[in-house]
Amino acid sequence: VATPSYLAERALEIAVKHDAVSVEVIERDQMVERGMGGLEAVSAGTDQPPTGPVDLAVIAVPPTAVAAVLADLQGKQLAAAYTDLASTKAHIHAEVARLGTDPSSFVGGHPMAGRERSGPGSARGDLFEGRPWVLTPTAHTAPAALAAVQSVVALTGATPYLMSPAEHDHAVAVVSHAPHLVAALVAARLADADPAVLALAGPGVRDITRVAAGDPALWREILATNSPAVAAILAALGAALTAVSAELANPDPDPHAALAATVDALARGNRGVARIPG
Repeated sequence: VATPSYLAERALEIAVKHDAVSVEVIERDQMVERGMGGLEAVSAGTDQPPTGPVDLAVIAVPPTAVAAVLADLQGKQLAAAYTDLASTKAHIHAEVARLGTDPSSFVGGHPMAGRERSGPGSARGDLFEGRPWVLTPTAHTAPAALAAVQSVVALTGATPYLMSPAEHDHAVAVVSHAPHLVAALVAARLADADPAVLALAGPGVRDITRVAAGDPALWREILATNSPAVAAILAALGAALTAVSAELANPDPDPHAALAATVDALARGNRGVARIPG
């Protein structure tokens, strides 16, 4: 079940690939609903709940809406277990507690397999294969709920990673949220660039800025619900940029002289890239 969704395609991948899984979709966005029609093994979009409780409800909404949607679906006894696909977790778990929602049937989830484009038309059958899928159970999580979510993760070919909400949010700030914002800042330098300059754009700038095509409204929610972790990383990055900028602004007259801070930044970049798995 996906309900008003910026990531509906993720919840649909299971049905596209595994005929044994029956999927019903609640979709309140009519544009997305129309896009579901051509996807195999998915019932037509509807704003009505299933006729009976389902095994697992997948909540595909922005981070600030997850807890409220969970409370609504639990009130309707829609499913035996619930999970979400949002990119931050600590805020969601805190809201679940604040709203008095039953935490035992909820397992926070975040498949690390997104694309910069959303909607059913962007769905791919191999989207999750070999990718990490973070689950954030708490001390209140029922073993049966965790097992239900893990079984779905296994069907997609993803690899489950169990983390605390805080551990997850720090990790994604490092590998996703801060890099996305930096990519957007770099891409923003191109917004008013001369067409003759943009004509020279090659694979390098395309690679660096690819994720900057993401939905700004969605990323506002992600960054707002993980701002302390992202801010800490940007502060460190800002200090490094200041050092490099100052060095480049006052170069040594000798072109062969060492640009110590700049060369160190480049070398650390080499080491960082080498550590990325795969």
